Amino acid sequence: MERTTVAFESAEPGPVAAYTPIVLTTLILALVGALLSRKREPLLDNAGAAARDHPLISLTVGALLSVTFLSVFVFMAFTLILLPVSILGLLLGLLTIAYGIIALGYLAGQHLHTPRVGLATGLGVVGIVALVQVIGVIPILGDLIAGGLLLTGLGAVVLTYFGLQEFEPVSLPE
Repeated sequence: MERTTVAFESAEPGPVAAYTPIVLTTLILALVGALLSRKREPLLDNAGAAARDHPLISLTVGALLSVTFLSVFVFMAFTLILLPVSILGLLLGLLTIAYGIIALGYLAGQHLHTPRVGLATGLGVVGIVALVQVIGVIPILGDLIAGGLLLTGLGAVVLTYFGLQEFEPVSLPE
């Protein structure tokens, strides 16, 4: 009998391969945000104002929407006929979250006080994505904060109908 040894190599990708998708996604979101802020600034202003002025309502709506839609899309995926609809719905959900990140980036870019709104939005989007990545390093609290930030953006986008109208909460009768 002969004994052989097998050398195991690490399956983890290198730092370049690990961060390339994040960097590309950030650049695409920053470019789309810069273009959208130059062409349709009121859309981002409405969504950003909803996230800034009503963060608890935006967070609640975003959390309820994500839990509800995720379960509905999983149930639809069980049937072959509704599988394409489920995939399309999940892609629409990802685009809505991306729009929320852009709206939050526009909101953060307003604090830079630069005359070029496109540049400020692009830098704000890069800052938001970097914040989500850096704060995600903290074991539990970081994930909760990052998730809350993304859900707040999602809720603000849905509350303003993708920025098409301003959000005004319901006033309670006296």
